[in-house]
Amino acid sequence: MKKQELLNSLLVQAETIQKEMTELQNQFNTRKEQLLKISGAVEALNSLTEDVGEQPVGVGDHQTEPDHSAAAAALSAIGA
Repeated sequence: MKKQELLNSLLVQAETIQKEMTELQNQFNTRKEQLLKISGAVEALNSLTEDVGEQPVGVGDHQTEPDHSAAAAALSAIGA
């Protein structure tokens, strides 16, 4: 193999690897963003659960439904 052919082959390989690395970085960033959204939704749901657990509930009490709008917004943000 001639020097120029070898050089061209290496340049093509380098370009291919660079494209693959860019795609992997994009996939990583997307998954990281999804994880952050899911973590936020879990935190919101845990917060609501703690709030509900602190409210006294008795038979015959006519309490209003707890507000789940924050959890619903977090879940809709992640597409769940």
